Amino acid sequence: MAITGYFIDMTWVYREVLLGFKPLYGAHTGANMSGILLETLVDHISQDRIFGLTTDNASNNKTLVDSLQQALPPEVNIIRTPCLAHVIQLSLNRLLDRLKAVPLNDTTETKWTDRQSALAKANAQTQNREISHTLNKVRYLAVYIRAGPQRRHAFTKLQPLEQGLMPIQDVRTRWNSTFLMLHRAKRLRGSFMTFCTDYNCEEMALDTEEWRQIDHLHYITKPFFDYTLALSKTRDITAHLVFRIYNVLFEHLEKSITQLKRKRVLWKQQMLTSLESSREKLDEYYAQTDEVRGHIYAISTIAKPAGDEISQYLDGDITDSEPLAFWRDQQGRFPTITLLARDILSILATGAGVERLFNTARDICHYRRGRMKSETIQELMMYLSLREEKDEKLEDVEIDSISDTEEHTGVSEDLIDIDTDADEEANASPNAPQLPETTPILRTSGRRRKITVDDEFESY
Repeated sequence: MAITGYFIDMTWVYREVLLGFKPLYGAHTGANMSGILLETLVDHISQDRIFGLTTDNASNNKTLVDSLQQALPPEVNIIRTPCLAHVIQLSLNRLLDRLKAVPLNDTTETKWTDRQSALAKANAQTQNREISHTLNKVRYLAVYIRAGPQRRHAFTKLQPLEQGLMPIQDVRTRWNSTFLMLHRAKRLRGSFMTFCTDYNCEEMALDTEEWRQIDHLHYITKPFFDYTLALSKTRDITAHLVFRIYNVLFEHLEKSITQLKRKRVLWKQQMLTSLESSREKLDEYYAQTDEVRGHIYAISTIAKPAGDEISQYLDGDITDSEPLAFWRDQQGRFPTITLLARDILSILATGAGVERLFNTARDICHYRRGRMKSETIQELMMYLSLREEKDEKLEDVEIDSISDTEEHTGVSEDLIDIDTDADEEANASPNAPQLPETTPILRTSGRRRKITVDDEFESY
């Protein structure tokens, strides 16, 4: 159980600190987790300084907050905020579920069997033109190509020099993996067609109508991917962007629904129904923003400078700057609002910081290090995060990682990565809310985290 703390210091720098990396024994109930969280807060003498708690939307986290609130002093009132990235994924999963497009596998498949070959042929013979059958073709083709070294080599030969891309198979346990699969398929469209002809696997070839289905679903799912990735990567404040991200996603869904309302093609009608269901799920969580104690999102939104204590601030001229920089410069002019802004803007809109820690921990908690005690794992994580004796950061320390596929050579078996298209970035919607850039975040030791730009990205 990873516990991170966030606050804005007196110089208006957003800071992150790892408070604990605790083993969780027994059932993952809210009461059990709240006991560990309270113990960690007491260890850091912070039990009376907690203001907000950001978690995902699992029911045990709601119980956690209730149990923790009862154990804390009466003057401490916790504000729980749901992880926005998780909400976005819930809406996306609703859309894919209605299309019967959610992948069934929890991990990527690396072997091509007779059973898969029979399933691919049966999928091609169906008279139904649903999107789910099109996605199955892409999935089967991804597994078929990557399962054999000769096929992998032949497929790369069909691409322009030095491109060397492999198809991606989506998995149920990784966010946005279906979008990444479609995105890669669009880039490899020509190679797919040639490969299917050369290797006599026409049952996995896609016709023009099926590529249209891929284009439509790719367009619809892209904003979900964009904002999940942006929220996961940023190390700056995000609470003031919640309403803006909701609005952009609603506008995208409404526009897509309007475009499909008059269509009579079966798969487009199915996509329309799925879009409406996705909007309902997003609206369900948007309605809950009014129930968050203290109107946190509304206050966070106005805490991003929109003008010049209350009347001066609201009635003054409009300015556009980053919230932390604005309040640092204006704390002498608005001392009371500044204190409010420091507390409110510290609240996270997403729990991606904890997920980043687990990405580091997986190299420590490996199945080949199964005899390592939980106390040792915790001490290693705390050591890596809070090291002060030398000027080294968490990302600077190289862990001797053990790869799950180290016996294999050649093409990586990791099927989840990202294509970066300059044209798509240049054509991004001008109305989309701009998330803070990925800037270094100061830790409590005063040192800056190193920024790393990865060529590959694994969803949390």
